[in-house]
Amino acid sequence: MRALNTLLIISLFCFSCQSKPSEGEQLLAEAHEKQTQAIALIGELEQSLEVTPIEARDSLIQVLHELEESLFEIPGYHLELPGHEGHDHGHSKIELSNQAIYDVQVDLLKHLNEIKKIVTHK
Repeated sequence: MRALNTLLIISLFCFSCQSKPSEGEQLLAEAHEKQTQAIALIGELEQSLEVTPIEARDSLIQVLHELEESLFEIPGYHLELPGHEGHDHGHSKIELSNQAIYDVQVDLLKHLNEIKKIVTHK
């Protein structure tokens, strides 16, 4: 019985030591999720533009390329761009607050969704 009580106390201590993610860590996790969505949307839009005969096609492809080049690694997460495996693009470390990093990703996704509306005519 004593061993069981000791094990219970140790277990409770271990669980109480685990900290919840801070607000800043939560913002970075959400920013990473937004960035992952943005990367997927860039890929979809690039594929759509290859077969979509719209006037602004070349301009939109250029904008997508520039948006892709503006992506940066979110602290604590690795930036994985499809088709860019095996080499580093030399992205420098970004000195932004966690809130600013999140805001950049939200803004990026907003711009990409605007481009999607143009491409899909919706």
